[in-house]
Amino acid sequence: MSSSAQLPETAAAGLSRRSMGAFSAFAASFSGLSVITGLFQVWFIGYAFAGPGFIWFWPVVFAGQLAVALVFAEMAARFPLAGSAYQWGKLLGGRAWGWNTGWLYLLAQLLTLPAVVVAMQLTLPSLWSGFSFSDDFAKNAVILGIIALAVVTVINLAGVRIMALVNNIGVAAEILSIVALIALLAIHLTRGPEVLVETNGTEAGHSWGYLGALLVAGFMSLYNMYAFDTAATLAEETQDPQRNAPRAVLRSLIAAGVIGMIVLVLSIMVIPDLTAPELSTEGLPFLIKTVLGNTVGTLLLISVTVAILVCALALQAWSARTVFAMGRDGELPGGNALGRVNASKVPVRATLVTAVVGLLILAINLNNAKAFNVIVALGIVFIYLAYLGVTLVGLRRRAEGWPHDGGKAEGLFTMPRPVGRLVNGFAVAYGVLMLVNLAWPRQEFYGSEWYQQYAVIIFVPVLTLVGVLYFVLVQRRRVPIDVTSAVLEDELRREVEQDPTR
Repeated sequence: MSSSAQLPETAAAGLSRRSMGAFSAFAASFSGLSVITGLFQVWFIGYAFAGPGFIWFWPVVFAGQLAVALVFAEMAARFPLAGSAYQWGKLLGGRAWGWNTGWLYLLAQLLTLPAVVVAMQLTLPSLWSGFSFSDDFAKNAVILGIIALAVVTVINLAGVRIMALVNNIGVAAEILSIVALIALLAIHLTRGPEVLVETNGTEAGHSWGYLGALLVAGFMSLYNMYAFDTAATLAEETQDPQRNAPRAVLRSLIAAGVIGMIVLVLSIMVIPDLTAPELSTEGLPFLIKTVLGNTVGTLLLISVTVAILVCALALQAWSARTVFAMGRDGELPGGNALGRVNASKVPVRATLVTAVVGLLILAINLNNAKAFNVIVALGIVFIYLAYLGVTLVGLRRRAEGWPHDGGKAEGLFTMPRPVGRLVNGFAVAYGVLMLVNLAWPRQEFYGSEWYQQYAVIIFVPVLTLVGVLYFVLVQRRRVPIDVTSAVLEDELRREVEQDPTR
């Protein structure tokens, strides 16, 4: 970026007054992952397609995403900027690569937010009949999703301090409820570990046998383990982001991976009847109420409701910062407005964009029960494409000697060069394989109609091409705004003010 337009005054000092501490950064990523939300929402998918043995895809996804997170941690330590994956793609791969990575990243975020808020349908109507606004499951899910989206939007617009406070309280409550759930499940075990390799006959009809069933069931694990980079996207609002952001990224994923596996194992070992049809339709909420009773089950459902809400809160903050970052760089329509903050350092317009798009996507769920599966799959595919955009360019730059900034000497997270190349290569290979698995048309998951089965194969190339054409026809001709150097220089100035010896 040799030439640049004038930097907007509101962008020069970054997004915030660095009001998020180490725990808040961890909480943002942990709630973005929100393993308890994901398990309550899609546990039934895993069980329906692969029986009890579906849990063994979890460590596969954890290993792959940990490799991605390790690569991200190195980048977060060197480029603590709002928009994370978009910024890293731009700084390491150039403007065009960065824009398209950011476009895919943003699509994933905008799709994930409405997919999460509809999970309120799994808890609220069971807690109080007053939350049943419609007899139609899909319509009621949309109504509750709209209410939840409105609530988190108000909180996010109130400022990062309030958002972080609500998020911290929610994550603390979620961790306590997870500990309680694990303890309660552990004292209600009815089966030995041999049940963990039971298939329920799901291998029948798959040309690859049980592996084929397990690959379909893998959607459950894939849905649960992304958005761990939320802390990196909020780096401009975090204290000492070069250290706190990488730690938060890694700690949140490791915590979610370990906790999730424990809950999965115990949930299988407490099942009274492996053939109960509700396990494949209602999933974990049904199992918990069956095993633990209505009173304890209700208390856990309350805590899960809180977890869903703070998950949506973090995801909206995640997506709003990407809209803000791309807008601040002049890389989105109306970027001058989207890239600005108010007096409280809140990206108001960017946050409202995520709310409006979320509402439009929620409307698609009306009268279409299979739409949720397609939206979930599209969100996962786009996030994996965006992550692949970062890991691919990272692997290429490693061949040129990156990182070569002496970060290790400064105490920044750094993998030894041979290890870094191996981990980065594994992250790329894993991303490609999971994309193939996600895009493969399957009647049992997407629906019987051809347009349902091929929705991912159709929409992903089309929306990706839209991004490419927009950049080539519109953005490439515009003079970019060099915000990145200004924000990084501002970060260095802050560090020097705090530690003059640096």
